[in-house]
Order: sequence, then structure tokens, then C-alpha cells
Amino acid sequence: MPPVSLDGELQALSVAADAGRRYADKLVRVRRKAGDDVFVLVHVEVQGRSDPHFAARMATYRRRIQERWSAPVFSIAVLADDNPRWRPGEYVEELWGNRVHFVFRVVKLLDQAHRIDALLKDENVFALAVVAHLRTRASRRDGHQRLAWKIELTRLLYARGETRERVQRLFRFIDWLLILPAALRVRYTGEVDRIHEEKRVPYISTVERDHIAAAAAAALQQGMQQGMQQGQVNLVLRQLERRLGVLSEHDRNAVRALAADRVEALAEALLEFTGMADLQGWIEQG
Repeated sequence: MPPVSLDGELQALSVAADAGRRYADKLVRVRRKAGDDVFVLVHVEVQGRSDPHFAARMATYRRRIQERWSAPVFSIAVLADDNPRWRPGEYVEELWGNRVHFVFRVVKLLDQAHRIDALLKDENVFALAVVAHLRTRASRRDGHQRLAWKIELTRLLYARGETRERVQRLFRFIDWLLILPAALRVRYTGEVDRIHEEKRVPYISTVERDHIAAAAAAALQQGMQQGMQQGQVNLVLRQLERRLGVLSEHDRNAVRALAADRVEALAEALLEFTGMADLQGWIEQG
């Protein structure tokens, strides 16, 4: 019997988690290889940032899943954070001689960073997903490197011999994860078209390539709007300093954090300012 996804029901058991980004938690019912009639519920929790309450949340999920289905549960945490020292793997609760000790499996994606070459050759689709994640982390401040790696992964998708559906899913995942600046996204769109023409295999459909092009155009427009807004912020800052003197870094950052309509309002209000207290009071009033 094939695995059965219970993601929808997992959401109903959701544990609030404000701290840390959780990417894609999964709950799947599987049958053991032994061939018996025992089903096992596999709970996979993906955590993107260190969280002191994470182990307690894993224990809570396990308890709720067992209460809901009365079946064995296998819990595994996929840690996608940047802290090599954060490795929660157990939850302990003690009170007046009572003790609960829950140990769960942990996969730390950072541990795979030295294996990228091997992962690129691995036929397991999750290996490619791990590479995409690691490349994203490693290229936060280098858009051109990210572009090169994204093109590499896209080309690799065509060479893997995967089914059309699996290639499309992996492509969407890589495209979502390795986000590019507006100008570089336009270059990536052209590269996707070139790869499509070279391979003559329509794994990435016209609709999807049109989606990429539309996203690139939107990103370019957004970049232009952000540039215009930044110019307006710089102008307001210069006007403030001419009127009030040199601003502290705290005050400058407060102005930069304003929404576009608030920046426009500040450009008019500053004409009445006579001191720094007027600026700070205006910002505090929201």
C-alpha cells in the first residue's frame, strides 16, 4: 500500500510557533517493510531557525498524533538553520519524580555542506533539494553566484531523466528558493529558454516559462519602485539635516523604516519642525 499523506489533518493539530520559520511539515502514514498490518505515522518537522521551544513542540505534536490515530509515530526534525551548535534531539519533562523523556531523530542540513559534489550526483530527488537549500544560504550576498548555481541546478534537472511531473515540481522548488534580484532574474529567464531549446524536451512548460517572465517583469518593476522610494527617503533625510542638524543613526533608521505614504507626509511636516524632538514625536505618533 503506498504512503498516505495526512498533511491536512496535521494542520488541524498545529502547534503555534511564532519563533522560527517552518517550511513544510509533513505527516505520512506508511506500512512497515516487514509486511505486517501495522501502520506507522511518520512526522517530519522542518525548522528554519533555532528555537528554544522546538523540542517541546515536537513532543506536543507526537502526543497529539498518537491521541488522534492510536498508532506508532516516528518523529524526525529537519534543521535548516544556520547555527551549527543548535541540535535539539530530545525533550525532558520532570516533576516530583515523574519523568518524560522523548528522543527524536535529527537531520542537520548544514552537515551536508561538504558533500555538495556527491549530492549533485545522487539520484535521490531530496539530494537536489538539499543542494538548493545550501546554495541559497551560501549566496545571500552574491547574486551572480546564485544565478550561476541556479542555472547549474536547472540544467541538471534536464539531465536527470526524471518524469515530467517530478522535474516541474523540483523546478518550482528551486525557482522559489533561489530568488534572484530583478536584473539577474531576467537573465535567468533567457537561460531557461536556451536550455529548453537545446534539450528540446518541454519539461518546463510554456505556462511556467511565462510565469517566470512575468515574475521577472514584476521584480524589475518592484526594483524601480523601490529605487524611487529610496531616492525620496534620501531627499527627506537631507531636508531634515538642513533644518535640524545631523541626525543620529537611530533617527535615520526610523525614517528609512517609514512606509511610502508616511515619507511623503514627513516631507510636508518637517517644514514645521524646530528641533529633533519634533521629528521624534512625529514618528512616535505613527
